[in-house]
Amino acid sequence: MSKIWFCRTCGYEVGARGRCHSCKGHLERSPLRELPRLHEDEEVGYDLDDWDGEARGQLIVGLIEAGIEHRFEGEEVVVAVDDETRADDLVAAITAGAVAAEPDDRAVQSAQAADGPDSDGSVDELVEEQLREEVARLAAAANRLRSDPTDMQADADVAQASAAVFAAEDFAALDPETWAAIGRVTRRLLAALGADEALEDEIRKQSGILAALLAGVASPAAPAPAGATGSGGVDPAGEAGPAGGSEAGDATGPGDGLGDPSAPAQGDGLDGAEASGVGEGEAVYELPEWLPEQRAELGLLLEAEGVPHRWERGELVLPESQEARAEALFDLVEGVETPEDDEARYRSLEDLFAATTRFVGDPASASKAAAVVAAVGAADGPTPLGLDDAQWWSIRTRARTLADALEHGGSPEVAFAEASTLRDLLRELV
Repeated sequence: MSKIWFCRTCGYEVGARGRCHSCKGHLERSPLRELPRLHEDEEVGYDLDDWDGEARGQLIVGLIEAGIEHRFEGEEVVVAVDDETRADDLVAAITAGAVAAEPDDRAVQSAQAADGPDSDGSVDELVEEQLREEVARLAAAANRLRSDPTDMQADADVAQASAAVFAAEDFAALDPETWAAIGRVTRRLLAALGADEALEDEIRKQSGILAALLAGVASPAAPAPAGATGSGGVDPAGEAGPAGGSEAGDATGPGDGLGDPSAPAQGDGLDGAEASGVGEGEAVYELPEWLPEQRAELGLLLEAEGVPHRWERGELVLPESQEARAEALFDLVEGVETPEDDEARYRSLEDLFAATTRFVGDPASASKAAAVVAAVGAADGPTPLGLDDAQWWSIRTRARTLADALEHGGSPEVAFAEASTLRDLLRELV
């Protein structure tokens, strides 16, 4: 199959769009191509005969988010040997999660049997409590990865907790906008953790943003993060805003439990400022159009620079004396682009597609190879508007691998294969 659609609920892949034959939900488009057949020594299979549809769906999603090409052969999923270690970790995490969930499943069944269809809500409360536990696990893991991006236990905890986060449409402790942002950032963190190359800076960045988003649901009894200068997580009005977090390396903060998200945020970080409203000598930036993860990232950048600030329902308040320092950080926030920027990004993708196509037609041409390298650099950046994060991660990774092979005298066969794959991925966009 050159194009793949899948059902994350029932756990299978097909070569045509439409609805799932079982759950009737819409099939989702995979950003990955199907793994081509390799020599038997170059691939490894995993028997999923005893896996249920939910676990298979988690595996498919995990493979996609990690950028691991694969194919199904009956009840077996096959990956390249080069991806075996990452696939092993993913299979182990899903298997461990399924084993840990068995007592909870029995508890849910028991509650359902006791309460019947007219339940007083105890089943929903049990499910919500389980989700709260997984969110706490995710927050704790994010904080540990900020300190040590090579923490394998934290890596496994993110993989396990993410399954519950992705399966839940909402979470009572957070507003829908922030909950959706947590899902997006978790996917980016998983992609960085599963990358072939070491991406420690990206892991620190995404785990820091995730920890900031989750700080608003940390237990009130948990120690306040050291050095926090911004208000935390969800403000009293339920508006998502960056959480005051610790410097990278401080393991305290979110993850010690979940408390009341409507509690007032800790400290405003402005000496002599009122708890609400704008005081004399303060500047206000209205950022309601920014996504929660963008505000969280900006908050972390401001903290790192020692710029005192606070958030009030989507507005950033800071001393007028700090405006120049703050504005210098705005352009560093990933994904904040004007319509003109976005149009330029798509033109750069068109140029990359054209350059890659020309190179595939003449892979021995040094000038065409140089044009590809230049086009890769011009197209690099945050996820373009309207593009799925996983899809963009796959394109970005392929492009960087291709550029590296061309710049540093890599194997011509590898360069040609990467260019061909990248061209096919880009064709659907341009």
